[in-house]
Amino acid sequence: MVSEKEENNGNIFNYPLSVNSPIPEFTRIEHEITPPNHINSNNRAIQTNKFYRNIILGNQMGTVTTDPYSISFIKKKNLIGMCVHDVNSHCKELNVPRVSHSDFLVLTALEYKHPTNIYLLNTGINNMSIQVHIKKSATEFIWFPLVQGMGFITAMYYNIKPVIISKIGFKKFKHLPTPKYGIRKYELTLNNGSIWFLYVYVNGNLMFDLYIDNENHNLVANSIAKGCIFQLTTEDNDHFNSAAGKFITDCEITATRLTYGYQFCYKYSSYGNSTSGASTIYLLPHHTKNLKDEIESKIIKTCLKSKKGIPMKCYLGNNFEFQILDTTERAFNPFASLTLTKNYQNVSENEFLINKIMSECNKTDIPKETNRDSMYFSGRLIAKYCWILYCCHYILNNKELVNTYSLQIKTALELFRKNSQIYPLNYDVTWGGLVSSGKCGKDFENRYYKNHNLHYCYHIIAAAIVTHIEKINGNSVWYEENKEWVENLIRDYSNPNIKDRYFPVFRTFDWYYWRSHEKGIYKFEDAALDKVHYEDVNCALALKLWGMVTNNSNLENIGSLQLGLIEEVSKIYPNFKRNSLSDLTEIFSKDDIRCFLQTLNK
Repeated sequence: MVSEKEENNGNIFNYPLSVNSPIPEFTRIEHEITPPNHINSNNRAIQTNKFYRNIILGNQMGTVTTDPYSISFIKKKNLIGMCVHDVNSHCKELNVPRVSHSDFLVLTALEYKHPTNIYLLNTGINNMSIQVHIKKSATEFIWFPLVQGMGFITAMYYNIKPVIISKIGFKKFKHLPTPKYGIRKYELTLNNGSIWFLYVYVNGNLMFDLYIDNENHNLVANSIAKGCIFQLTTEDNDHFNSAAGKFITDCEITATRLTYGYQFCYKYSSYGNSTSGASTIYLLPHHTKNLKDEIESKIIKTCLKSKKGIPMKCYLGNNFEFQILDTTERAFNPFASLTLTKNYQNVSENEFLINKIMSECNKTDIPKETNRDSMYFSGRLIAKYCWILYCCHYILNNKELVNTYSLQIKTALELFRKNSQIYPLNYDVTWGGLVSSGKCGKDFENRYYKNHNLHYCYHIIAAAIVTHIEKINGNSVWYEENKEWVENLIRDYSNPNIKDRYFPVFRTFDWYYWRSHEKGIYKFEDAALDKVHYEDVNCALALKLWGMVTNNSNLENIGSLQLGLIEEVSKIYPNFKRNSLSDLTEIFSKDDIRCFLQTLNK
């Protein structure tokens, strides 16, 4: 791995765990839920749990939140286009945007009149971005790059006449001074009082302009747009003027192991040109707290909040580097932030524990107890017994207990390696993943990609503990027999590289929010209900432990990095930690905290 690391400049994401097809024990099936037509995944597995999943499911008309903006595709008899939700109209109780047509601006075209002739094409389906095209033909379309944290809502028009529709109408339409040669700027005031600013890069057509039509409900272009860029924002300042004409299209994540921990980077791809040479990016508090170099001159004053009501900061930039501290102490040995006074060096206490554990072990049939109708519950039980095994080896130093538990645990895991559990796993060739054979309502909806990280991480932790103890005793047979099975489970929820085309890259972990997405292939209108799960820690720990016992430093580092990111998030946002609410008042107002807590507890 060292030579590979040098060759790839140390980026821990540059290595696939494997490029082999899933093991034959997993029967190949086609999923009953299929992606819509016109999804180009570049022959890779399709993401199932990302922020944009609503636009690749069903009728594709669910809300997609990039923060702070929310958009949704609309396709009705007389209205086809991309709806832009008004970020200024927040619900008083929950601080989330209302989903109401009166709040929409619709980016559409004069030619988009017949639904049967218009279709949605999705390409560039990546971790933090997707490219959406509303197409009339191969040469007539609107391109919407959707990227988490994007500073503008951007639409690029090709060979069609742009139209912007407001259901409630425009109260005022005003031309503003041009920020740059070839760019028009407009102020749009809706009848509900919300104000938007529109930048239009005219691509050489200096006669291009917009005018009010249809009793103040439509803004219509005076000519066909050939590569014109429309950029919407609610911000009006010199920084946005200097960023107009350039927009981000994708975000590559990189991470390098350093002495203090990790240098974690967002590297944005962009299109177009701006006077500043940069574009605008919104970041959340967990980002700004960990920025390597926070240059105050790059911060843009903003009052916008995320969909969950969290105040955001806006920056001019193309790349961002974060410093994430090491989590070396989070490994096999127990870790606590509290001072522990109990210690099991007393011989009589040890003997008592040994006898008690031996008695329990003799009464327990671990293979039978752990063969549940749920991968999640089975995994948690096996992992529990593996941690007992670990304690028997390292704390009680009792070989008899180790051998007894080890035999039972390996027998229990063998059932899953052979895929003979109550609901065996299948390999789904439609989306690219391991799914339960249990139908709807069974196995916690594993079949629909819900919480795969939680469903598989405990088996991985258990396998890591068994491998660790076996190798300590000079035995690698069990590891060799089970390695590929374990790594199939890892690849399902945490495949690190696009070279592995059998599984999507990091199915569940969100590298913008630094936590996992619970929901799978469900249309889910309210993203605020996609819960943050405390068990994210175990999902990351599983990667780290398996990386440690297999000498895969990159996988170990990915697990460590995720543990560090999750820890940073837990320090900032409300949780069950003492004094967390008082600490939050330094970042949020009391109303913000109340709204955010209500949103999380819906």
